Amino acid sequence: MNRPMVSVIMVTYNSGVLSVDCVQSALASSWPVEVIVSDNGSVDGSLEALAELAAVDPRLRIIRNASNLGFAAANNVALRLGDSELVLFLNPDCLVQRDTVERMVMSLTARPEAGMAGCLIRNPDGSPDPACARPLPTLARLFRQWAGLETRPGLASTPEAISGAFMLVRRAVLDRVGAFDAGYFMHWEDLDLCLRVRQAGYGILFVPDVEVLHVRGHSSKRRPYRVEWFKHAGMLRFMHKHCLHGWRAPLLVPLAVAAAMRYLLRAATLRRQPAAEASAVAADDDRPEAWVFGATSLIGRSLLPRLVAAGYSVRAFCSRDAANKPAAPHLVWHDLDLQGADALPGGRPGTLFHLATLPLLPAWLDQLAAAGVRRVVAFGSTSCYTKRDSSDVAERELAAGLAAAEAAVSAGCARLSLDWVLLRPTMVYRLGQDANISRLYRLIGRFGFLPLPGRGLGRRQPVHADDLAKACVQLLERPAAWNRGYDLSGGETLSYREMIEALFRRLDRPARIVSVPAFLWRPMLALLRLWPAYRHFNAEMVRRVDVDMCFDHDDASRMFGFAPRPFEP
Repeated sequence: MNRPMVSVIMVTYNSGVLSVDCVQSALASSWPVEVIVSDNGSVDGSLEALAELAAVDPRLRIIRNASNLGFAAANNVALRLGDSELVLFLNPDCLVQRDTVERMVMSLTARPEAGMAGCLIRNPDGSPDPACARPLPTLARLFRQWAGLETRPGLASTPEAISGAFMLVRRAVLDRVGAFDAGYFMHWEDLDLCLRVRQAGYGILFVPDVEVLHVRGHSSKRRPYRVEWFKHAGMLRFMHKHCLHGWRAPLLVPLAVAAAMRYLLRAATLRRQPAAEASAVAADDDRPEAWVFGATSLIGRSLLPRLVAAGYSVRAFCSRDAANKPAAPHLVWHDLDLQGADALPGGRPGTLFHLATLPLLPAWLDQLAAAGVRRVVAFGSTSCYTKRDSSDVAERELAAGLAAAEAAVSAGCARLSLDWVLLRPTMVYRLGQDANISRLYRLIGRFGFLPLPGRGLGRRQPVHADDLAKACVQLLERPAAWNRGYDLSGGETLSYREMIEALFRRLDRPARIVSVPAFLWRPMLALLRLWPAYRHFNAEMVRRVDVDMCFDHDDASRMFGFAPRPFEP
């Protein structure tokens, strides 16, 4: 079967770590893809993170626009770079599954009369986004909505338009009707394209059984007035272009006046919004509240949307820069120095998830209990076992510190009558963001080969960060599983060498692994440690390449349904 390449086009502007997650989720697709990022001048560090990924994965290309061109124009710049039969316009705050692109391509291919296709887009709280399947706006419908005579419709059974957050389009259709209208800076350009596709005689396909998660607007949160302005400006352009012809043309002036008044009212509302956001979690009286320490960690990035989708209000704690973290309904960010003496905010927490370094937790237990926390889920590491008898002093101290922290947490929770669970994962990975698998991935991508100490026969069980986040949510409904610890390993056991071979396959490169005898590794290790990034390397790490480090997660599977995926870099 012919499997045509899909060009995934993404426009970024200070989109934060979400853009990295989005790119990685697209690159992990089961269908052949290339990803083209058109960046409008990001200065938040996200572009540098994407550049690191592009350096090792040739399927990712980055366009650095000289200025902020807007959403429509930046998409068009990227569109000219590719030549694939199918184009997927994807927002940088949307996360796709491994089979999302494949299922959408198959659906669109089965309907030759359709020019474009969209899927069901869910908000972080699990609700469907009405924009993913909607009627096209008309002047009458617009005025009825503004007057409060008509609410925004739900999902349309036969939609006239889909959302630009996830829009799969045939390139032949774009060649015929044109790309996005660059006269729209942001918002309404997707409606304009849908209308032109329909006018050209093509259908618009909505596939409700394929879903993506739309985390929503990191960059938009930081400039709400400007975003609101462009929404109203886009509306005026759409109405003038498509609806105000003939005798309706004079209506543009009163429409513009009404839009200006509405914008001013919205701007006044936005001025009060920061205070409202600060108390957003407190206002969710019908939702239980969860707190997350270490919310920006690998596990935290998956846990936050999972908790919201499970019906929780979430307070996410990070060491700094909470004001610039991505906004989402039922989620509030807080700065908290776990090594300092910061005060906890008010709230009504029932459960704490501690994803930060475990030894930091015991000192906070009394404050947490006083704040209302009744359950604690904390992460340690199987390093408490694997490094306990290490010849390296620092590793032995690390293992001892983890073991002492586990004892302190269980004893402290028992003293305060708190339920607790300790989770010890094996090698945690999320490609491009972890400290182990991703480092090997970058080395392979840069040099095309990898030196391996010994034969690499030691068995490993890498566990994906999202599987650990899912385990946290599963525990919430299994009270019988509490007040004990669990080892959490991945769903596949493979040798260190096999794990490396999987990384070569991920890069679509032949596995060039050079086995290096132990006596040669000693001088090589001394050279590596001259670089700051590899200063922590030691002889024990080299020795463990041929040592099994496997753990049984059967207890976790039986007690709360833990079901990790096989190794999927």
